[in-house]
Amino acid sequence: YVKSVFTYMREQKWFKFLFVTVWLLNFNVISIVLEFLAFYLYFVMSFDFAHIYRQFFKLLADLSAALWFIPLPLWIVGVFAVLAVVARKRAYAILHHYEMRNRGFLNERGVVTIVQGVPGAGKTAFCVDIALSAEVQFRDKAFEKLIECDLKFPFFPWQTLENDFKALVEKRKIFDLTSARKWIRKKQKQFEKKPCRENIFGYDFEYYPYYADDKLKVEDIWTVAENYLCFYFIYTVRSSLILANISIRSDNALMDEGNLPLWNTDFFARTAEEREAYSRHSHILDFDMLRLGKVLLENNPNRNAFGFGVYVISEIDKERKSSPALQEVKRSAEECNQKNDMFSELWKMSRHACVVDNEVFVKMFSDLQRPGNLGADVRELGEVLRIDGYSDYVPVLPVYSPFYLFDTLHALVFGKFSSYYTDFRFRRGDNTLGCYLFKRFAAFLHRYANGVHNTFDCSVQSISVENGTMDGEVLSRKWYKMKTKVYSGRYSTDCLSGIFEKRAANNTVGLDKMPEYEDIKATWNELAKQHSFFHEDIKKYAETEKKPKRPKQPKKTQETKRTSFDCDVEVFGLKGFQSGIPKRKK
Repeated sequence: YVKSVFTYMREQKWFKFLFVTVWLLNFNVISIVLEFLAFYLYFVMSFDFAHIYRQFFKLLADLSAALWFIPLPLWIVGVFAVLAVVARKRAYAILHHYEMRNRGFLNERGVVTIVQGVPGAGKTAFCVDIALSAEVQFRDKAFEKLIECDLKFPFFPWQTLENDFKALVEKRKIFDLTSARKWIRKKQKQFEKKPCRENIFGYDFEYYPYYADDKLKVEDIWTVAENYLCFYFIYTVRSSLILANISIRSDNALMDEGNLPLWNTDFFARTAEEREAYSRHSHILDFDMLRLGKVLLENNPNRNAFGFGVYVISEIDKERKSSPALQEVKRSAEECNQKNDMFSELWKMSRHACVVDNEVFVKMFSDLQRPGNLGADVRELGEVLRIDGYSDYVPVLPVYSPFYLFDTLHALVFGKFSSYYTDFRFRRGDNTLGCYLFKRFAAFLHRYANGVHNTFDCSVQSISVENGTMDGEVLSRKWYKMKTKVYSGRYSTDCLSGIFEKRAANNTVGLDKMPEYEDIKATWNELAKQHSFFHEDIKKYAETEKKPKRPKQPKKTQETKRTSFDCDVEVFGLKGFQSGIPKRKK
C-alpha cells in the first residue's frame, strides 16, 4: 500500500507541483525572492556596492531557519545524493573520453586488421568492440562530410534533393552507392541538355555560385551533390553497417522528424530497455560477396553486393587455412576453393570500391589463434594485433562517489549472507521471516552494486601491433574495454555453436552413461575406449610385433654346479671360506 501511494505521488505532476509550492511557502522563499528583486532594482539605479555584503548576509539569515529546520540525517542523505549525481556525470564523461581514445586507436589502423590471441583471451569480444566503434565512426565521418558539402554551396536547396532521394530509396530504386551515383548523373545530363532551375532542384544557379574552390580543386555543384548523396546514404542507412559471420547487436537510434535525421550513438547513457527497443543485428556475411573468382553458389544474388561497411570474420584461419593445409587443393579445380575464388584479390582492392570524396568507408576485422594458420597472402595485407593481457575491471567513478562506501557494505553483507544462506538451504527446505528479510536486503545490495559495476566498469587491454609480414616494429597500444558497451547483449560467446547443433540432435548418450575409470591407472581396455590415434599406433605395432622365443637353458649336472660355485667363491675372494665347506660324497 505504501509503495502504491509513493508511485501515485511520483506519477502525478500536480501533486509534485503542490508539494514543492507548500515547501517553498514554508521556507518563506517568496518573500526572499521579492526582497532580491527589490534590491536588484535599487542596485541598477544606485550602484550601491557598499550594501551588497549586508544584503548577502541578510539572505543567509533568512535561509538559516530553513537550513536549521532540516534534520542532520536528511542533510547527510542529501549530500550523498548530490555527490552520487555529480559522480555519475563525471563517470559518463570518462567513459566517453575512453571511447574517443579507442577511436584514435581505430584511426591508426588500416583497412584489414587481424586479431591474435590464445583461446579465452577475448579475441571475439575485441572484434565486436572495435566493429561497433567503426560503425559509429563511419556515420560520424559521413555526417561531417555531409555538412562540409553543404557549406560549399550554402544556398543550395539540399532538403529538396534529400526528399527526392528518400522517395527513391523507399521504392528500392536506390539501394547502394552505385545506384545513387547513376541517379544524380542522370539528373546532371538532364540539366546540361536544358539548363533551368527545375532541373537542378530549384537552385538559382544564375545568381548563386555554380563552382566551389577550396584552394585544392574546383568542383561544380553536381560533383558536390553526388558526394553529398553518397554521404547522406551512408549516414541514413537504417540497418546496421556490420556484416559478419557472427551475430552482433547494435542499438543506435535514428531520430527523424522529416527533416535532417540524427543518430543517437551513445553506448552508455541509455537503459537496457531503451537499447532493446532500438536493437538491430548485423547482416549475414555471404562469403560469395568477397570472391572475385569462383563462388560456391552459382547465380548468387549477393555476389556483387560488396560495398561500404564493417566486415567481421571470426576464426578466419578455419575459413581460409594455411598454405600447407591447402597443398592438395588445386587452382584448376572445377569447384570453388580457397585457391580459385580470388578472395585475397578482393581484400587487396576493397578500399577502391568504398571511397567517397577520398574517404574510405570499409573496415575488415578478423580473429584467429595463430597467424601461421592463415595464408601469407591474406595475413600480410594488414596488421596483426596481439592481445597481451588486460587489467581487472574497476569502476571509473571518482573517489568522492558514495558508491565505494556502498560497495564495501555490499561486500560485508554478501559475504555473511552467502555462508548463512548456503547452510540454511542445506539444512532446511522451507522459508522463514528472518531468511526472507535477510535475502531481500542482500539481493537489493547485490542488484544495485552489480548494476553500477556493469555500467561503469572498465578494463585496459594491452595490445601489440605488428605488420602482417611479422618482421616489423612491434608497437604497444591500449584499448579500453567497457562492460556496458561490449557485454550488453552484443554477441554470444558461443556464437558458432550452431555448427554442433546437428551433432547434438543425433546424440543419444549423456554424461552419466559414459564409462568411468576403475582406478587411478588406466588399463589397456580403458585406453582402447579412448579411440585415440596414439593408442591405435601402439596397438598396431604391438599386434604386428612377434613375441621372441626364449633360448633353452642346458640342464645343470652335479659337476657343473660344483664348478659354478667354485668360480663364485674365487671371484668374491672367499677361498678361505671354501676350505671350511665339507665336500660332498659321490
